[in-house]
Amino acid sequence: MDSINGSTENLIGLFASPLVSSCACALLVLYAMNFVLSDSVNTLALVTANTLITNTYVWNLVTSCFFETSILKLLSDIGSLVLLANSIQIKNNEQFFLYFIFSLLACTIGTSIYCLVRFFSSGNEIMLISPIYGFNGVIMCILMFARQQRRDELGTVKSIRV
Repeated sequence: MDSINGSTENLIGLFASPLVSSCACALLVLYAMNFVLSDSVNTLALVTANTLITNTYVWNLVTSCFFETSILKLLSDIGSLVLLANSIQIKNNEQFFLYFIFSLLACTIGTSIYCLVRFFSSGNEIMLISPIYGFNGVIMCILMFARQQRRDELGTVKSIRV
């Protein structure tokens, strides 16, 4: 019984962290938008034509990272986020927030530019109207920050030993 209480407290503690709670909340809210908006994929996913050309849905640059259409993918995203948060600790929240926002915007803007260049070079219209979305980029962003943080810690320890 104590192990169940301990694991429940650990899970509640994980969701108390700003990273897990804000990402899980964004995932859940944007998944719920599938049932509210009639054309949620074209409104919330990164569709280059809708973001830059026709409708200027600039929020797609952020919402596409947290948008999912499958409940199984949503559950696996939240599960991987909890497992990831359980194994790493982010020490500098302000630096992480700036890194996180910059990485997400750089990736989505870069993807839009890639789609535009591919359209102009090949004439393939599919590149402009295909929706791009998913949480894998966010997970990779968190992993890369944790790797950089770990590398900095190891570099500090090596320089002290020398």
